[in-house]
Amino acid sequence: MVVYPKTPEENQGLREWIMERIPGFVAGDGQCVAVISRHEIVAVACYNNFYPGKDIEISFASDHPRWATKNSIREILGYPFFQLNVQRVSARAPKSNKKTRRLMKGIGFEEEGKLRNAGEDNEPLFIYGLIREDYLERYGKLKEKTTGTAAST
Repeated sequence: MVVYPKTPEENQGLREWIMERIPGFVAGDGQCVAVISRHEIVAVACYNNFYPGKDIEISFASDHPRWATKNSIREILGYPFFQLNVQRVSARAPKSNKKTRRLMKGIGFEEEGKLRNAGEDNEPLFIYGLIREDYLERYGKLKEKTTGTAAST
């Protein structure tokens, strides 16, 4: 189940959760969305670098593969398109993280370029983008918004 934090404290708890899992990542004041399974946070998406009407960047971490249902992905990726009205969602992944790079392509992101020396230990980062039209073609509109409480960890 995808849940949105109801309080700033819950959102901060999700920011801390994701920062523990992504080396060097700073969540800033980003809005987070969590995937809960069996009353446990299994994944968090954090949105940062918002350019109204244009673009927002997503960072994502998970502890278990069981988060990745089509409905969870549809809702997480739908949030910026329907709630924030952006035209694209951007993401970055280190060259060495082949699993994440494969996931990005598998859920509809296109590899768009490479940032040299931008990652940990000067590792290249690959840039990915998902535009609104591609999201709608793949996932359609959200059927209904799932709401709930994300417990801080």
